[in-house]
Amino acid sequence: MKRMTLIVAAVVAILPLSLATAQQQPPANTNTSVGMKTNIGIIDLAQVFKSHPTFNQQLKQLQQDAEMFKSTVQQQRQMLQTRRENLAKMDPNSAKFKNEESNLAQIAARLEVDGRNKVKEFAQREANLHYNTYQQIQGLIGRYCKQNGIRIVMTFDGSPVDPNNPDSIMRKVNASVVYHVPQKDITRPIIQYVAQVVGASTPNRK
Repeated sequence: MKRMTLIVAAVVAILPLSLATAQQQPPANTNTSVGMKTNIGIIDLAQVFKSHPTFNQQLKQLQQDAEMFKSTVQQQRQMLQTRRENLAKMDPNSAKFKNEESNLAQIAARLEVDGRNKVKEFAQREANLHYNTYQQIQGLIGRYCKQNGIRIVMTFDGSPVDPNNPDSIMRKVNASVVYHVPQKDITRPIIQYVAQVVGASTPNRK
């Protein structure tokens, strides 16, 4: 899962939703290998988020809002720069110069404050989106596990290791799950269950 600071970082460079959960029954795991013997399952949460029917749409909308804000700030800065260039052509001892200089200082200060507040707003929106989606997924995992006799679920990274990427290598080296049998991986059933529940509770989207 990508870090949630990507959107905020894009905004800083120029200076999260309550999903309904339908009462669907979780699918029963027909594989007897995942039963009461160990009661442990593993899940790739990054893949579940990536496959979520509405999470990525909402994240994309947040990114678009951030880009629109970025564009607005750039336009305001360009306007401010133009007025500063015109100010440099005025008589520094004139009343008009002093008045314009004061106005530009106030505009610059306001833009700075507005920019910081907007960055906080985007950070909070993104955090809320991740939190609410996680809460929904966690609830559905709980239902699935109760249905299938699983008492503990651990997260793992199911992506293949890239031998040419040091970060990828270190993630695998430091992973909590070193080995598992495929039958313990509940990622795919949870993705399907999330799609079923969210699809039933979300109006038709074009």
